[in-house]
Amino acid sequence: MKIYILFGLLLLHFTQLTAQTNANEAKAAYLLAEESYGKGDYKTTLEFLRQAREALGGTNCKVLYLQIMATRELYAMDTSLNSKLHPLIVAFEKSADYADFNEEKSLEITKLKLLIKLEQKAVTDRLTEINLAKERRIDSMAKARTQIHKDAIINTVNFYRQFNITLEELDKANPKWKVKKWIADQLSPTVALYHNPTYIFNTADFPFFSTLSINKSDNPFTILGVYVKDGKVIGYQKLITTFSLVFNGAKNAYDINVASTAPLVKTYTDIFLLDPIITPLHITGATANRYLWVEGKYGLMIEEMYYPKDGGGIVKVVETYFYNPTEKETSSYHPAEK
Repeated sequence: MKIYILFGLLLLHFTQLTAQTNANEAKAAYLLAEESYGKGDYKTTLEFLRQAREALGGTNCKVLYLQIMATRELYAMDTSLNSKLHPLIVAFEKSADYADFNEEKSLEITKLKLLIKLEQKAVTDRLTEINLAKERRIDSMAKARTQIHKDAIINTVNFYRQFNITLEELDKANPKWKVKKWIADQLSPTVALYHNPTYIFNTADFPFFSTLSINKSDNPFTILGVYVKDGKVIGYQKLITTFSLVFNGAKNAYDINVASTAPLVKTYTDIFLLDPIITPLHITGATANRYLWVEGKYGLMIEEMYYPKDGGGIVKVVETYFYNPTEKETSSYHPAEK
């Protein structure tokens, strides 16, 4: 019996020592957090607060207050700031010691909460205005569109291009192209891209080629590739812009080429009286977008990619003309996204 009592006393003593150690560590970590905050080192502040919470086995208003303040400073320029602060403020207001916490600091957190609500409302109102403006624009354009605008898409896609024919028929119509000798990439179970071997393609930035040899090409219309679905031609890919100057002093030329896509998109939008479907492309290190206009069975797509490099940069833009595209199919024509 004496052994059990002794063991219990030792366990109680050990528990008390551990609790005292944790309390000391929590207090020390909090003091270091305050020092770091005073020095403007908000990242270190949050780390010491994490250690304080770990030592405490929880949190309280004192810790949460400083955590909110440090988070606000550290992510002041981050668009996700409000989403980071909101759960901390909720935890602060639900903390067991909230009623007894410093009134001035509690009011400061409440004011911050109200400001966040106001900012969120402003963002929501702005998005609502933007969406309403888009809807009004779409409605206005739809009412103003005539058969002339619809035919403009069809005629642009059909210009010098033949669809729904076999590769053999395309080869006969354009003997200099020698399409059947082009390199074939299977993009999906039913769709393949035959691209001209005159151009060296890089799968990392497909469909943009990495080396250009227009002078050696037998193709008078600079067709980079032909899309084939179930044995029939459904699309043509055409070069629009290629720019690659990667040395100091080339930035102005790079900027001019980057800006070249916008007026082209605007021109087509005005001619077709139809806004394109805009889809960002996911290419590491680059800005890339797809613009797609569709009228019935005909589709026109512009793809752009650009990124600065060594004082200059690289810009590549292609157009693709489709017969009977679907949104699912056109999204599959970019292997770099897979």
